[in-house]
Amino acid sequence: KPQSKIKPTEIIDKTPMLLNNWKNYGQEYCNFQVYKIGVIVYLQGCLMGGLMGKTICQLPTGCRPSGTITQCFDQQQGVNGRIRIKTDGQIIPEYMNKTWIYLDGISFIAASDVVSIDNDDQKMTQQHITKNENDALDVTPELENGWMNIGGGYAPFKVYKIRNVIHLQGCVKGGNMGSVICRLSNGCCPNGVMTFIFDQQGGANGRLRVTNDGRIMPEYMNKNWIYLDGISFVVIPQ
Repeated sequence: KPQSKIKPTEIIDKTPMLLNNWKNYGQEYCNFQVYKIGVIVYLQGCLMGGLMGKTICQLPTGCRPSGTITQCFDQQQGVNGRIRIKTDGQIIPEYMNKTWIYLDGISFIAASDVVSIDNDDQKMTQQHITKNENDALDVTPELENGWMNIGGGYAPFKVYKIRNVIHLQGCVKGGNMGSVICRLSNGCCPNGVMTFIFDQQGGANGRLRVTNDGRIMPEYMNKNWIYLDGISFVVIPQ
């Protein structure tokens, strides 16, 4: 029996107007763009001209997160910069010590595109997962060891699966450095230990490990909260 072909997912340009004197840096750097591919919103570009705390743009409806998203960007060997993406679509730089910012690599799940599944179904067969390649399936496990959502408008802890890609989001608090935040379910684990960074409010980056048995653990943290926004990886079916 021939294998079915996977339909290509359309790339939709959702780029809004830049605000508050923000403009493309130019030269060889990528211009500002917002793309929506399936249920994922991707940002790119190097910008200049605006000020810290001033809105860069407002994302259109259908391209906004379910809670405030926090991601960091390079500051030329200095402490990382920090970007907030609000539920109303505003993108705002909160920390920056240069006159430019990078949006490259920032991505998140659009709030209106999440599909719930039966949490009692532990088998999660590939047939079930790929029933609709445009679905973001909610496969969020329980938080452990005192970890809890920080609340206050920040995105809640979620784990989404889109075909073979896992996306994490959320701001959590209450646990300790080195303690397991959660354990990913079967079919949601990487094939080896993966390492990610997260913002630490103007301090050195925090570090997060995701192990091949599904444990998610913070290894470096100097605050009592951590951000999981923007963490994603590919899982290979066994």
